[in-house]
Amino acid sequence: MAFWFFLSLLLSQNAPTGILKTSELKPGMKGYGLTVFSGETPVKFDVEVISVMKRAMLDQDLILVRCSHPILEHAGVIAGMSGSPIYINGKFAGGLGYGYAFAKDPIAMLTPAEDIVNTTRRPVQNLDVWGRPVTQSADAWTQRVRNSIVAANNPLIRSQGESMIRPLGVSLAVSGVSSAQFAELFPLLSHLGPAAPSGAGTDDGVARKYQPGGPVAIWLVSGDINVAAIGTVTYVEGDRVAVFSHPFLSMGEMRLPAGHATIHTVIARASNSMKLGTFTSPKGSLIKDEQATVVLDQAAEPGFLPVTVSVVAPGEKSKTYNFKVARHRLLSANLSASLVRVAMNRLAQNATDLTFTVDHEFQMEGIAPIRFSDSFSSTQGLNLSFPSAWGNWGNTSRGEIALQLLLNNPFTRLALSRVNVKVHVTTGLNQYQIKKVDVASPVVLTDREFSVQLTLKPQMGPEIRKQVTMKLPKEFAGTRVTLEVTAGRDTPIDAAEPKDLPGLLDYIQKSMDAHTLVLSVHTPAPQLDMEGVLVSDVPLSVLDSLVRRGISQYTKVDQTLFRTMIRFPELLSGGAKCNLIVKSTVEEAE
Repeated sequence: MAFWFFLSLLLSQNAPTGILKTSELKPGMKGYGLTVFSGETPVKFDVEVISVMKRAMLDQDLILVRCSHPILEHAGVIAGMSGSPIYINGKFAGGLGYGYAFAKDPIAMLTPAEDIVNTTRRPVQNLDVWGRPVTQSADAWTQRVRNSIVAANNPLIRSQGESMIRPLGVSLAVSGVSSAQFAELFPLLSHLGPAAPSGAGTDDGVARKYQPGGPVAIWLVSGDINVAAIGTVTYVEGDRVAVFSHPFLSMGEMRLPAGHATIHTVIARASNSMKLGTFTSPKGSLIKDEQATVVLDQAAEPGFLPVTVSVVAPGEKSKTYNFKVARHRLLSANLSASLVRVAMNRLAQNATDLTFTVDHEFQMEGIAPIRFSDSFSSTQGLNLSFPSAWGNWGNTSRGEIALQLLLNNPFTRLALSRVNVKVHVTTGLNQYQIKKVDVASPVVLTDREFSVQLTLKPQMGPEIRKQVTMKLPKEFAGTRVTLEVTAGRDTPIDAAEPKDLPGLLDYIQKSMDAHTLVLSVHTPAPQLDMEGVLVSDVPLSVLDSLVRRGISQYTKVDQTLFRTMIRFPELLSGGAKCNLIVKSTVEEAE
């Protein structure tokens, strides 16, 4: 009994206590750090202070140190060591956070202890996983939709530039996808750190505690594919746990699943050595992602978003993949899009002529399920690009863009409860570009059908001609109009910009797929979008008056007087125009 008392007393005397401020640090001071190179037990490595770099970050110093350990002398400072706590003179001095690209020596930079502790203790807002209350007005719609809210605002895809100083980075533990495919299929995550297959992480049921120097994982995807970011615990205070000692996604307050990890080994590489690790058991949630550190709350329960992807392909058995995805308005839609492409590439890998349909269904809390169906044809197999801006479809599913748009709409925050995607693949090509539109005579009669000839160019082979018929109402008599024939995906929505969430839901579901041929009749008279209401038949004199009076913010819209849609078995793209003179009788036409 006395032995254990004196042993505990000895350990408590040697345990680090207190914080060593940067003002107390001097070049040459020595200490040690804690990290895991294999397994789950932290080991020591030596450190020596080189210098304190004042205000190296905005309102934050960095501490330049040299690390020493046989593994570090061989591999350099390692991705996954982010957050390794450093102790000098028996006090917490900082966390290993930054390094140099292609460095030959194990030199790194610490985030100071006072910044880590202050960030850890600072309270957070009472927010759910889908983000903060909306602060911008509905007037932000135009910029956010037309310029792509994801491309403009998502911190994940901002370039880190060419600076030599960079966060040490996490080690990305991946299962179900190769390292070579990861950067292509998960473009929003690939810059976070090196990725390597390390086996599927499963909850082994073993009770663990977060400890300084121990491995930690932030879970992004689990299920048939696993993606977790592996780093190191820096500091523990109650339920709060500081990790990484640098930003993760630079998104501030958020809720991402966290847990323990185990390290298999260290992979030494010329560019960026890394820890090879695997998730072991869940524990708490990431609640804060800031410049100084990332903070976990052991008591928080972040939950997951269920995502299901089913693929039916020629010569393959139908396969359904089940995933759980981190819930966040800037992450969930992008991760879901990545998983669709993972499933498609897994079951239909041939780079050949294929036609495929992608059916999206997603459920927002309090809203009826939203569905989109899009078909594509490609000479390079299952070629599906990642979402861009609304209306700029390219080779992207409208469902994916709509999901991003709704999660980041300027009216209210929405909670996403599930995503289901079904992909059906067939062999061969079925895509045709609209090259030309003709009518037998430029003069047409109202209330009588007339033929419209289409010239279509397939992806391979000679042009073909198709004929459709349409009829104009008598109100068109005596006018000159433009007939525009377009593919549904290339046809602008003929509606005012939404001013509220119901208007947005109605707006996005007016978009059309590539099987739809749209025949639109336009007139030269403009149409104005005035506070969400389309005003038609605006005389040019009135328009001129509005512009002269400085009311130029009203959006001028081409006036569509008549529109009809025809379903085609072929997939269409592009469009063409011709001019018509409309008469009411044969005598007038002659």
